[in-house]
Amino acid sequence: MTIKSEWEKKQKKVLIDRKKGIKSMTQDQREIVIKAHRALSDVLSNIYDMDDLYLSDIRELNTVMWKLKHEFNLEDNNG
Repeated sequence: MTIKSEWEKKQKKVLIDRKKGIKSMTQDQREIVIKAHRALSDVLSNIYDMDDLYLSDIRELNTVMWKLKHEFNLEDNNG
């Protein structure tokens, strides 16, 4: 049996907490997070490939930003 470092113990707890967090999400929340991740990934890929953004990328980012805001009750820093 190997002795785990403090970092390994903390990382294991982080992974366990993340799994619990994901399991506690609704199906709609999980889908929105996945869609947001895909949109961010696609936009960043386009930026790197072409040093440009398509209007459709901006529209998709706007859509997933609002879905995340509403699904997770995120508030603006201004209010």
